[in-house]
Amino acid sequence: MNNLVTLRDNSIQLNQKIKIILTLIIILSFSLLVPIISATFVEMEKSHKPEKMSYSCSEIVQFNITLTVRTVEDGPILSIKNLKIVDELPPGTTFLTGNRTSVPPAATFIDYGNGTLLWDFGAGPFTGDPQVTTAFNVTINPDAPENVFLINRATAFYEETVSGAPSSPAVTDVIQVIYPIIDINKTCSGPIHEGDPINYNITLKNTGHQDAVNIEVTDFISSGVVYSPGTASTTSGVFDETKLPGKLIWKGNIGNVTGVNTVNITIPVTDKPSIITSSIMNNASYTKLVGCETIIKSWDSCITEVIHPELLLEKSCATSSVKEPANITYTYKVTNTGDTPLYNVTVYDETLSMKLMGPIDLGVSDFQQNTTMLLNMSAGTYYNEANASGVDMLGLMVDSRDDATCIIIKPQNDVGGIIEETITDEQRNKIMIVLGVLTASIFILVFRES
Repeated sequence: MNNLVTLRDNSIQLNQKIKIILTLIIILSFSLLVPIISATFVEMEKSHKPEKMSYSCSEIVQFNITLTVRTVEDGPILSIKNLKIVDELPPGTTFLTGNRTSVPPAATFIDYGNGTLLWDFGAGPFTGDPQVTTAFNVTINPDAPENVFLINRATAFYEETVSGAPSSPAVTDVIQVIYPIIDINKTCSGPIHEGDPINYNITLKNTGHQDAVNIEVTDFISSGVVYSPGTASTTSGVFDETKLPGKLIWKGNIGNVTGVNTVNITIPVTDKPSIITSSIMNNASYTKLVGCETIIKSWDSCITEVIHPELLLEKSCATSSVKEPANITYTYKVTNTGDTPLYNVTVYDETLSMKLMGPIDLGVSDFQQNTTMLLNMSAGTYYNEANASGVDMLGLMVDSRDDATCIIIKPQNDVGGIIEETITDEQRNKIMIVLGVLTASIFILVFRES
């Protein structure tokens, strides 16, 4: 009995020992595998040529990808299989078809057309040092973001040949695109009166990070103004006046935002009084651009208002009776007959030495009216003169004058119950002359009859 118990205990101990040994074998196996997987070292590089940071639109850039997989850093090459490389182009770049190379040659290459490129190198294995290199060209588009870091990303997909462990290391490369971003603004002085001077002011601006070079801007001189050659001024660049009188051309460069990026141009002209107009338009345009520019505005224009202030005073008079005594009523009507408002308008009767209206403001076509009366005026001729004056928005004074005459006569005289009209000496003399002529004519006829 004791022997049986002893054999059972020994069997249990043996089983436990076997389990412990198996566990140790399994742990040892994992401990041997882990270093192989964790020691894999991937050296994936991304570079571009020419080796600079900033590029211009339409420029060609070459991207290079190198993949090296080692057991440990600086250790022996690790065999890999089923290798693919995917490259995601940055916005504003376009792959140049046919401009690519790789070692070893890719079994399949796909340009998906959306900025994604795929190299499929096949099953492998790949044991070279490095396992693969590839190069391809892109061009910078005119719509590339300006002064923004553009990231090109490449990802490799493969499996380690021995362990079968998958990997997908990625690498990025950064470039920057710069170009001019130009704008134009045009202003005109005014409003003016006919024949006054005008200043045309042009501002050229570049908000990009690259100079705008060999630019031309044309100012189209209106036929309604006169430009004197040689009077235009600019903060940089030169003028070409060979196309006058219709065109004045500026030529030069516009710096970028890292320096002086604004050019100011002033063109003095004079309005032609012989051409009556209410406004004069002036236009300036970029007429020559070089390279890849982004244009905020390619032209701008401005309008100079030409104002014509006019004032009209109309004066009239009326009597309450043709005979004395009579009242005289003077009426004054002042009207803004121009095309611009008038201010501080006053009406003054010079004969009566009194102000009848004002100061008042008159909009275009507005008018004001007033009257004054002289009471119980005796017979006589009453001549009266008045004036009106005001100023426009530019401070120019305008005025107008008018007069009116009223006559009051003496009442009729009663003689022998017959009302006789009062005859002046001048009228009497005219009547006597007429009677004398008639009498002479009668005598001549009678003499001929006899």
